[in-house]
Amino acid sequence: MNTIEEATQQIIDYADNDTEYGWLKVHVEGRNYKLPKRAMILYTFGKSLANQRLLPKYNAFSGDGWKMQMDNRYHTDVLLGAGFDLDQYVPFQHDIMDEVLYAGSDAIEKEFHHMISFDFVVLANGQDERYFGDCMVYEYEPPLENNTTSNIHIDCATTTRHGYRCIVIPHAGIEFAHAAKNADIIITERGGSLCHLGIVSAEGGKLLIRMDDAVNRFSKFSKFSISLNSLSLELTSN
Repeated sequence: MNTIEEATQQIIDYADNDTEYGWLKVHVEGRNYKLPKRAMILYTFGKSLANQRLLPKYNAFSGDGWKMQMDNRYHTDVLLGAGFDLDQYVPFQHDIMDEVLYAGSDAIEKEFHHMISFDFVVLANGQDERYFGDCMVYEYEPPLENNTTSNIHIDCATTTRHGYRCIVIPHAGIEFAHAAKNADIIITERGGSLCHLGIVSAEGGKLLIRMDDAVNRFSKFSKFSISLNSLSLELTSN
């Protein structure tokens, strides 16, 4: 395994020779910082996107647990590449390390917003204009006894203060009727307003939307924000 010094030099060399991404420059508290951009992209979006093909290829140089148990190696690479001392890192301390990382994540989210923001078609209108919450991804209909959507209660920032339960499925046919029964929002890759779940959603006041490649793009448990005014859905980190 590499030492911290060896990994740091490898991270720097990699970013120096990376003609596509290279370094991300941020200005925080009167100082300029350089962050290895590939590592920053993976750290920012890695947990949000199931489809890793949307992300640049990058293998972290840091070892597991160098900051803390079960840490994120991309996060460690960013800190080392920026020149920070891991011995000084304290999680959620909101010190200069965190401020630099926040600035880096903000810059990445703005530049690569297309990775987490998707257009969709409304097949059945829900009862609100904005939705926030979590969703479950199903590649196939779950067995009857494992319908976890019935146990999900999602807090969301709406005036009604009720939770939204969302599922992501490959198509809106009758095969997914059980999974959709307790969902407030259904995101499907295929289907129309007259498909089985289209009719069920219209009758039950559910929001049914169609989005290309949703199953592959969303991670197993994804957080999201939906606006029916702008017809936009964005994956969020909190």
